[in-house]
Amino acid sequence: MSRAIVVGLDGSPESLAAAAWAADEALRRGAALRLVHVDEPELRPPSWPVQGADRRAALDGVLTERAADLTARHPGLRVTLERLSGVPGVELAELSGATDLVVLGSRGLGRISGFVTGSVAGATVARAGCPVALVRAAGAEGTGTVLLGLDLRDSADELITFAFDEAERRGAELLAVHAWDVPSLAELAPSGIDPGVLAAVGADSARRVSAVLGPWRTKYPDVAVRERVTRGRAAQLLVEEAPDAALVVTGRRMRVTRLGAHIGPVTHALIHHCPAPLVVVPHE
Repeated sequence: MSRAIVVGLDGSPESLAAAAWAADEALRRGAALRLVHVDEPELRPPSWPVQGADRRAALDGVLTERAADLTARHPGLRVTLERLSGVPGVELAELSGATDLVVLGSRGLGRISGFVTGSVAGATVARAGCPVALVRAAGAEGTGTVLLGLDLRDSADELITFAFDEAERRGAELLAVHAWDVPSLAELAPSGIDPGVLAAVGADSARRVSAVLGPWRTKYPDVAVRERVTRGRAAQLLVEEAPDAALVVTGRRMRVTRLGAHIGPVTHALIHHCPAPLVVVPHE
């Protein structure tokens, strides 16, 4: 049995949709569901305590109602509700060490809300030790493929295993997408790029993708696998395929630079523009 799935819940429509999505995921995994709200300390004048108490009481009602609703809808699912105090992104990342998945709500398409507001999304995704799912309120219940963004320079086992596990649990097809290109300086040559060179690079990329996925095809014989290897930008290709996907899976290297934790340009673009549920898998 999997460990509990943690959902960051703030009462927004996006976070409520994330909780519903996470409940289905927990049932597929045989895991419990932890609904977690993080109270961030507020700087307010002493004359405001009543307003703050009213707000907390109203929010408590929403959170309690959501927990009860999920329990009623899924009698076999163990649902707990807890409230923490601190910085949301930091607290949720701390919880990731004892869970298999953290789920947050997102408006997507460049507009982010609730637990994925700016630095909260970045802090959670960049610091979490487990995969983080970002779920939109609209269209959260996808029925299509599991879409895997594959980087041949960094084809981590954790990332590929997560995608195949999800496809197997869902009985879904896995579509692996890889984008390749040639150095931009090559296009500045007087004669341009030789079409034969492009064909050779494309064929080599396709061969390498098949080789990388080979062991997982053997390990997951019931998962239908399709590959799309195309010249272009990875984020753009993934966003193009995402509307038909039940889930998009991308990776994040667990490294820290002088500027802090690094998410990566492709994952950063997907956080803002991916219309389907997105899972960011950390890996070495």
